[in-house]
Amino acid sequence: MAKLAGRKRHHWYPALKAMFGHDELDIVCEGARLLLREYAANEVKAPHIHTGLTFFVPLRGGMYEACGRKNHEVSAFRLVMQSKEVEHRSTVFPIGMRALFVDVPDAWLQDRQIEPLSCGRYDLVNDTRVLAAIRIALELASGVAEAANVEESLLSLCAPEYLQNDLYARGEPKWLKTAEEFIDAEHGQQISLRKISAEIGVHPVHLARIFRKKHGRSIGGYITGVRVASALRKSADMPFGQAAVASGFADQSHFGRGVRKELNRAPQDVAEVLWKRKTFQPL
Repeated sequence: MAKLAGRKRHHWYPALKAMFGHDELDIVCEGARLLLREYAANEVKAPHIHTGLTFFVPLRGGMYEACGRKNHEVSAFRLVMQSKEVEHRSTVFPIGMRALFVDVPDAWLQDRQIEPLSCGRYDLVNDTRVLAAIRIALELASGVAEAANVEESLLSLCAPEYLQNDLYARGEPKWLKTAEEFIDAEHGQQISLRKISAEIGVHPVHLARIFRKKHGRSIGGYITGVRVASALRKSADMPFGQAAVASGFADQSHFGRGVRKELNRAPQDVAEVLWKRKTFQPL
């Protein structure tokens, strides 16, 4: 992070700072638990098991893990995938560790028609799923986490094969327009990937992949863009705080972070340009 000193800090800088900081972040997204926390140097975890599918990635430092007769050295940005009932014990590196844990219960997988891993699996994953884990950590640390973004990243972790198949070759499916219209109509409410998929009758994994292919961004990112556009339109006739809440943001501060994330500008600066020109181009 020292390399950024003296340079302009981009909109994602606070999220990176929080991701590598010392605060603990612990949320539940539709049943999946996401934990970002700090571990002391040489901290020892007694033998234990998990009750569901678990992903673990150190963001700083790492740990030694003993699983059966095998010992693993899990350093920064190496992703571990464990099925349930795998007994293992861990010792944190002497430099300590900051890590993301993702606990995915069987019910979460079953609701999305994903086959759980067989018991007893412990794998060091070397593919792009580590990027999905990092995206989750950034969402948690950003302060503007969208449930749909987190859910899509969880799907990338648990079912990457669904996101790699090219099912868009026959042209744009009709249900995609329905999904866009649903988001436009309901963006003032809480929207999840699961809720959208239920509304249009399409598997959430398939929906997430096709949506990203068309728009070049996640559904959660698209929802944030729609909300920012809506709030900026409304702010011509009402205070920012009211416009933000009416557009689906928790409050004015949440709206401000969303604007900076989308446009890399303060809301006041954006609104001044928009209303001075008397026009508005959708995001």
